[in-house]
Amino acid sequence: MRVPLGIIVAAFAMAYGSNLAARTGPSHDWQRYREPSSGASINIPRDLFPFDLGPSLFGIGHLYSSADKSAFIAVYSVPTPTDKRNPVADLVRNMELRNGAVVTYRRASKRFFVASGFDGNSIFYDRCNFAGSSEKCVHIEYPKKDIRSWDKIVTRISLSLHG
Repeated sequence: MRVPLGIIVAAFAMAYGSNLAARTGPSHDWQRYREPSSGASINIPRDLFPFDLGPSLFGIGHLYSSADKSAFIAVYSVPTPTDKRNPVADLVRNMELRNGAVVTYRRASKRFFVASGFDGNSIFYDRCNFAGSSEKCVHIEYPKKDIRSWDKIVTRISLSLHG
Protein backbone atom coordinates (compact mmCIF):
# COMPACT_ATOMS: atom_id res chain seq x y z
CA MET A 1 0.00 0.00 0.00
CA ARG A 2 1.39 3.38 -1.00
CA VAL A 3 0.97 6.30 1.36
CA PRO A 4 0.24 9.57 -0.45
CA LEU A 5 3.06 12.10 -0.27
CA GLY A 6 0.68 14.72 1.18
CA ILE A 7 0.02 12.54 4.24
CA ILE A 8 3.75 12.00 4.78
CA VAL A 9 4.43 15.73 4.52
CA ALA A 10 1.54 16.55 6.88
CA ALA A 11 2.74 13.99 9.43
CA PHE A 12 6.28 15.36 9.25
CA ALA A 13 5.02 18.93 9.68
CA MET A 14 2.92 17.97 12.70
CA ALA A 15 5.80 16.11 14.31
CA TYR A 16 8.46 18.75 13.74
CA GLY A 17 6.71 21.97 12.77
CA SER A 18 5.94 23.24 16.26
CA ASN A 19 9.43 22.68 17.62
CA LEU A 20 10.72 26.23 18.09
CA ALA A 21 14.40 25.37 18.55
CA ALA A 22 14.54 22.94 15.62
CA ARG A 23 12.41 25.08 13.32
CA THR A 24 14.99 27.85 13.25
CA GLY A 25 17.73 25.49 12.06
CA PRO A 26 21.07 24.49 13.52
CA SER A 27 22.59 27.96 13.49
CA HIS A 28 21.14 30.74 15.56
CA ASP A 29 21.66 34.48 15.81
CA TRP A 30 23.85 34.35 18.95
CA GLN A 31 24.43 37.74 20.53
CA ARG A 32 26.16 38.75 23.74
CA TYR A 33 23.85 40.45 26.22
CA ARG A 34 25.19 42.37 29.21
CA GLU A 35 22.81 43.47 31.95
CA PRO A 36 24.00 47.05 32.60
CA SER A 37 22.88 47.26 36.23
CA SER A 38 24.46 44.03 37.44
CA GLY A 39 27.17 43.22 34.90
CA ALA A 40 25.76 39.72 34.29
CA SER A 41 26.38 38.72 30.68
CA ILE A 42 25.34 35.82 28.52
CA ASN A 43 25.10 34.62 24.92
CA ILE A 44 21.46 34.58 23.78
CA PRO A 45 20.06 33.15 20.53
CA ARG A 46 18.12 36.29 19.59
CA ASP A 47 16.15 34.48 16.90
CA LEU A 48 14.66 32.27 19.63
CA PHE A 49 14.10 35.14 22.10
CA PRO A 50 13.20 38.20 19.99
CA PHE A 51 10.76 39.87 22.37
CA ASP A 52 11.92 42.16 25.16
CA LEU A 53 9.52 41.80 28.10
CA GLY A 54 11.29 44.32 30.34
CA PRO A 55 12.64 43.79 33.85
CA SER A 56 13.23 40.26 35.11
CA LEU A 57 10.78 38.82 37.61
CA PHE A 58 13.84 37.86 39.68
CA GLY A 59 16.47 40.20 41.09
CA ILE A 60 17.96 42.92 38.87
CA GLY A 61 17.91 41.93 35.23
CA HIS A 62 15.96 41.48 32.02
CA LEU A 63 13.40 39.08 30.53
CA TYR A 64 12.96 37.95 26.91
CA SER A 65 10.49 35.58 25.26
CA SER A 66 10.00 33.59 22.08
CA ALA A 67 7.59 34.94 19.49
CA ASP A 68 4.89 32.50 20.57
CA LYS A 69 5.58 33.06 24.30
CA SER A 70 6.36 29.35 24.79
CA ALA A 71 9.97 30.00 25.88
CA PHE A 72 11.52 32.59 28.20
CA ILE A 73 14.98 33.63 29.35
CA ALA A 74 15.87 35.94 32.22
CA VAL A 75 19.37 37.27 32.91
CA TYR A 76 19.64 38.73 36.39
CA SER A 77 21.63 39.08 39.59
CA VAL A 78 20.66 38.72 43.22
CA PRO A 79 22.65 39.47 46.39
CA THR A 80 24.61 36.54 47.77
CA PRO A 81 22.99 35.52 51.08
CA THR A 82 25.14 36.55 54.05
CA ASP A 83 23.45 34.24 56.54
CA LYS A 84 25.09 31.03 55.27
CA ARG A 85 21.88 29.78 53.66
CA ASN A 86 22.20 27.19 50.95
CA PRO A 87 21.22 28.97 47.69
CA VAL A 88 20.46 25.68 45.91
CA ALA A 89 18.14 24.56 48.70
CA ASP A 90 16.43 27.97 48.65
CA LEU A 91 15.92 27.84 44.88
CA VAL A 92 14.68 24.24 44.98
CA ARG A 93 12.28 25.01 47.83
CA ASN A 94 10.92 28.04 45.97
CA MET A 95 10.56 26.13 42.68
CA GLU A 96 8.79 23.20 44.32
CA LEU A 97 6.31 25.55 45.95
CA ARG A 98 5.49 27.26 42.65
CA ASN A 99 2.72 25.51 40.72
CA GLY A 100 3.89 22.06 41.77
CA ALA A 101 7.26 22.35 40.01
CA VAL A 102 9.49 19.31 40.38
CA VAL A 103 13.26 19.68 40.54
CA THR A 104 14.91 16.71 38.81
CA TYR A 105 18.54 17.87 38.73
CA ARG A 106 20.68 19.92 41.08
CA ARG A 107 24.38 20.55 41.26
CA ALA A 108 26.45 22.91 43.35
CA SER A 109 30.12 23.82 43.46
CA LYS A 110 32.10 26.65 45.02
CA ARG A 111 31.66 28.65 41.77
CA PHE A 112 28.02 28.02 40.76
CA PHE A 113 24.81 26.09 41.28
CA VAL A 114 22.28 24.62 38.87
CA ALA A 115 18.74 23.35 39.31
CA SER A 116 16.38 22.14 36.62
CA GLY A 117 13.16 20.24 36.29
CA PHE A 118 9.63 20.66 35.07
CA ASP A 119 6.58 22.72 35.92
CA GLY A 120 3.50 21.44 34.12
CA ASN A 121 4.32 21.40 30.40
CA SER A 122 7.51 23.48 30.76
CA ILE A 123 11.12 22.63 31.50
CA PHE A 124 13.03 25.13 33.62
CA TYR A 125 16.77 25.57 34.03
CA ASP A 126 18.41 27.89 36.55
CA ARG A 127 22.11 28.58 36.93
CA CYS A 128 23.77 31.11 39.19
CA ASN A 129 27.49 31.88 39.31
CA PHE A 130 28.84 33.18 42.60
CA ALA A 131 30.51 36.55 42.02
CA GLY A 132 31.49 38.13 45.32
CA SER A 133 28.54 39.94 46.84
CA SER A 134 26.11 38.84 44.11
CA GLU A 135 25.00 35.81 42.13
CA LYS A 136 24.85 36.23 38.33
CA CYS A 137 21.99 34.07 37.07
CA VAL A 138 20.05 32.82 34.09
CA HIS A 139 16.57 31.31 34.13
CA ILE A 140 15.33 29.50 31.01
CA GLU A 141 11.90 27.97 30.38
CA TYR A 142 10.83 26.08 27.27
CA PRO A 143 8.20 23.50 26.24
CA LYS A 144 8.68 20.04 27.73
CA LYS A 145 7.83 18.41 24.39
CA ASP A 146 10.89 20.09 22.82
CA ILE A 147 13.45 19.04 25.45
CA ARG A 148 15.90 17.27 23.10
CA SER A 149 16.16 20.16 20.65
CA TRP A 150 16.85 22.62 23.50
CA ASP A 151 19.63 20.59 25.23
CA LYS A 152 22.56 22.05 23.26
CA ILE A 153 21.07 25.54 23.30
CA VAL A 154 20.66 25.53 27.09
CA THR A 155 24.18 24.16 27.54
CA ARG A 156 25.69 26.91 25.37
CA ILE A 157 23.71 29.62 27.18
CA SER A 158 24.65 28.23 30.59
CA LEU A 159 28.35 28.01 29.86
CA SER A 160 28.40 31.58 28.55
CA LEU A 161 27.14 33.10 31.82
CA HIS A 162 29.67 35.54 33.30
CA GLY A 163 29.69 38.58 35.50
